[in-house]
Amino acid sequence: MNRSSISFLNRLKSHCTIFLPLFAGKIHALLCRGWKSRVKGRDFYDYLWYLSHRHRVNLNHLEQRMRQSGHWQGEHNLTLTTLQDLLTQAF
Repeated sequence: MNRSSISFLNRLKSHCTIFLPLFAGKIHALLCRGWKSRVKGRDFYDYLWYLSHRHRVNLNHLEQRMRQSGHWQGEHNLTLTTLQDLLTQAF
């Protein structure tokens, strides 16, 4: 593998990891942003975009954002199962 290919792969890897906290932020907006009595349309659209591109959510980042905003106060860590339950309740 030449130097150019390695450089491209490194940039691609860093580009893909950028989406992890962004997706967590979008889920935080869906669950915690009060916008009248419903989810804001753009947040829902963006959430579907992340899902359709099979991005993973950074649960640790999401948990920390939820703690900062006062929406997660439990002593245990946020799990994928708990997140799925929260999203089911939100929709």
